[in-house]
Amino acid sequence: RRRMTGPLRLRLLRSDDASVMRVWIAEYLTEHLRWWSESLGEAPWSDERIQEHLDAHDLVGVHWRDLERARESTECFVRVACDAERPMGVVSAELRLDRYLKVQMGVIAWVYVAPEDRRQGIANRLLEAAEGWMTWKDVAGRELFVTHANAPALEAYRKRGFRLVDDRMLGPPPRQED
Repeated sequence: RRRMTGPLRLRLLRSDDASVMRVWIAEYLTEHLRWWSESLGEAPWSDERIQEHLDAHDLVGVHWRDLERARESTECFVRVACDAERPMGVVSAELRLDRYLKVQMGVIAWVYVAPEDRRQGIANRLLEAAEGWMTWKDVAGRELFVTHANAPALEAYRKRGFRLVDDRMLGPPPRQED
């Protein structure tokens, strides 16, 4: 774990964040692809298979471009947590009309803290900032999606007042009859 050099501050996403963000996106997607493959009844995907999948679908590039677009939108909020030397985490949130309740919701789209910077309150600070923006936008409620295997994230969100309402369940594909 690295220690912060200077106070933690939040700033706007910049184009020169691309290299760091792409690494974080790849780490995030790698972890989730392993969890999701297990949920489908497969052995966790190998690093090779994950990299092939990421490359074939340009998933890192897609996610980065989404962050860049969000940075320019008044309906989105993107901030980077950093100390005096480097980025340490990121949050992305957006406004979305709930299709059933027909009210404006604030959605935490992505929170990521570099592994070596975790357990220092950075995620909490990022979430506070996103929730402050949602309050300013006068949303009716807040939502996010989290993978059950991500215990630290579940704990952090529960501490902030989020509670489980729905479950997304993945199962193995149907068996092929001979």
